Amino acid sequence: MRNSLNILFIFPLVLVGCKLSKQLKLEPESFLKWYSSEENSFKSSDTLNGICYSISAYPQEVSIAICAMNKCEPKQTLETDLKNKSQLNTYLLELTNLNSKGDLFSLGASKGMSRNEQLIYLNNDIKYALKAVTESGDTLVCVSVIYEPLLANSFRLMIDFESSKSVSIDRIIYADRLINNSLIEFQFKNNNRSNFPHLNLTNYE
Repeated sequence: MRNSLNILFIFPLVLVGCKLSKQLKLEPESFLKWYSSEENSFKSSDTLNGICYSISAYPQEVSIAICAMNKCEPKQTLETDLKNKSQLNTYLLELTNLNSKGDLFSLGASKGMSRNEQLIYLNNDIKYALKAVTESGDTLVCVSVIYEPLLANSFRLMIDFESSKSVSIDRIIYADRLINNSLIEFQFKNNNRSNFPHLNLTNYE
């Protein structure tokens, strides 16, 4: 009788556990939809002097989900990458001039910088104008910047911060020397990692 009661008690827990595990594991397409939802706060924006600054967390899982959907990587490679690195230490910073006639490079030129000097700044020196602050108050330095032009009035940068698996980034501070030398702060929700789901590659071939 006692064994029967134990089975009756454990069986519902197993069902609940299975249900929770399914909720926490998303297929690549569902994962990208979840990530892009505004309520999950992986994006922070601000507007200053006609320039819109938008920064998005870009975890390794996003790249893996895109590869999985496009079938561009073997499943084993994706699973290895996902296991080895899943930290939110890579971000996309996009700058857009809200004035349709404005060119971000012309604004930089008004500061006395040639186009070549601006490109050097965007690909290298800009990392000294970026820093991240963890929830515990520690400062992380930017270690890599990749510049990508979009339109005449916008460009974006992929930036990486020095971090470890034991920290999470609370906010990012950018001292924009190229455009207007202003200090811009991007704040992220504290829970944007606690509810981060697992990417399910079980059915990916």
